[in-house]
Amino acid sequence: KNVLLFGTLLSGIGLMFMTLKNVPTSFIFRMIHETGDAAMFFFQIYGISKLFELERIGGNSSIVTFVIIIGGSLGAFIFGQIGASYGYNFPFIVGGITTLIAFLLTIKFTHLVKH
Repeated sequence: KNVLLFGTLLSGIGLMFMTLKNVPTSFIFRMIHETGDAAMFFFQIYGISKLFELERIGGNSSIVTFVIIIGGSLGAFIFGQIGASYGYNFPFIVGGITTLIAFLLTIKFTHLVKH
């Protein structure tokens, strides 16, 4: 659970602030974002087995993977068009905000998952 929260928080913050015009600062936030993404991938591979009952791990893992794939595909389709219209930093900021909303929702609903 902590890896999930850590990854979501870092990914969202890094995604929003890597749009800064200062290249070294942007690079630092890119590294923060990638650290968060790595934590999320670690959670996807290892953490799911710790959060859900082992008898249901196949279905739960499939649902998480499906949501990640659909989210990435829809995000690329929608935010690619938004970036072309409004500037390519705008989708990164919106994506960071939605990731931080996911962080808050994860905090709110963690009691529903086996600890």
